Amino acid sequence: MSRVKGRARKGFTRLYEHGHHDDIRYRGPLSYQSFQVLGWLCIVAATAAMMINLGIRINPDLKGRLTRSGNLMETFADLALPLLMIANFARILGNSEGYGQQLLRNGLAMLGVFAVFNLTFYHFFIGSFKLVSAKPDDVMPLVMETFHNANGSGFAAFNLFVDLFLCTLFMFFLDYRPRRVFVGKRLIAFRLFAVLPVGYEVASILFRAASATGRIRLPVWSFPLLTVKPPIAFIVFMLMALFIKAREWRYCRNGNTRADYEAFLNTNRNSLHFSLFMALLLAIAGIVDFCLLLYTMDASRIANTMTFAVAAGIGESTPLLFVAPLMPLLSYTRRPWLKENDILIPIAGVMLALFVVFQGGYQILAVSKVPPIDFKEVKSLLEELALFMTKG
Repeated sequence: MSRVKGRARKGFTRLYEHGHHDDIRYRGPLSYQSFQVLGWLCIVAATAAMMINLGIRINPDLKGRLTRSGNLMETFADLALPLLMIANFARILGNSEGYGQQLLRNGLAMLGVFAVFNLTFYHFFIGSFKLVSAKPDDVMPLVMETFHNANGSGFAAFNLFVDLFLCTLFMFFLDYRPRRVFVGKRLIAFRLFAVLPVGYEVASILFRAASATGRIRLPVWSFPLLTVKPPIAFIVFMLMALFIKAREWRYCRNGNTRADYEAFLNTNRNSLHFSLFMALLLAIAGIVDFCLLLYTMDASRIANTMTFAVAAGIGESTPLLFVAPLMPLLSYTRRPWLKENDILIPIAGVMLALFVVFQGGYQILAVSKVPPIDFKEVKSLLEELALFMTKG
């Protein structure tokens, strides 16, 4: 009996006993940059879906041809944030980038989107209408009424960098060890700051739900500050961060140091464990979200819960099922070919998205039912206007 127990103990290696000395050879073929590329391609797909929906509204005759393509593009759009967030976690685990760099990059990008959106909306869009309007004070209420009638939810959440910043901040408070002030027992107080990004996420979800149900009306300037993550995806990435922290605790509680754990992070074994855990977690989350969607779509509950559920994002995490099979192919220990691609990938993604916008606008103009313009008449009108201004 004791011999059997001895063999069982001998054949089983605990987590804290692993290291570089017994590392496995398997390393997934995809690096974090592969997930970045896929994430930005999904953002481009989201842009294409937006242009398709706009084209259908302008010309309803296109609905039969483009509805299926638009729905497919919207499905890919829901994958953008999970792919980019997984890439962020992979960079943290692989020590390819510190918390400071990630927080600075995502924070600046978040504020940049906020500034550009508000400048474009309030100064150029609303300002232009006020210049040509007989009643400038009526412009903003009319625009908002039109937006609410067309959108229905009362908000537009689109700034992915808010979610990337908040998840990195949550992991920062959970994992980083300050060298000053928050040392010793005060480290617990630093860990408690993780409540701040969590509270922001919860508040954003509640604000969106309240706006969709008509309880409040969100100001336009707040739209870029709303989180994009639906509740299930929010829970998934919290569990991902807690899983990373729990493994550190398990590894270090038996005499290993923080340096030993950081060395263990660089092993293929830990990378594979992380990928397999994430694959299982994403699959479970996708199935749970799909079941919640079916529950809310029950005819007896539609009047009470459907509007709130859609606003909160129930059903938007179902595409996580498509990300789960990719996880065993990801290895955060695999180094990318070119570090410079970290900058080139977002730039290329933005340029491709802008190309889709301009090309989509061109196609919409081509199929729209706009009457032909006689440019000779336009020329005459401009000449008369110039003459009038000169005399004035």
